[in-house]
Amino acid sequence: MLHLVIDAGGSAGIGRATVLALASSGAIVTAAARRKERLDAVLAAAPKGSTVYAVVLDLTSEESCKAAVKEAVSCLCCASVMTVCSKPVPDTFLIVGSMWMAVLAIDTGNTFMIIQLHATHSMAVVET
Repeated sequence: MLHLVIDAGGSAGIGRATVLALASSGAIVTAAARRKERLDAVLAAAPKGSTVYAVVLDLTSEESCKAAVKEAVSCLCCASVMTVCSKPVPDTFLIVGSMWMAVLAIDTGNTFMIIQLHATHSMAVVET
């Protein structure tokens, strides 16, 4: 079965490894991350013959999230799988109070918004 995947955090670490592994298995993947140059490196590392798209995404910006979902669905139509591989925050154990809430809001709030936007688009595609 062919899987269409959007991977937020797909330019480094676990996210990059996920993109490349899924592409190797024949999935059509959209890698999303903040740094275009890192996304370009993922595209260059993708196996020959695989289908990998790159979308710039900043999870701290609602507008960026909306634009990234719009661009990703223009590549894939609708994804059957979505993964989010957030970058670990250095010295996580030192984060306290409002800073922790800000990190949590970005990692969960905007990630949820991306999933919600994509699900809304996918449902509209299925209904047509």
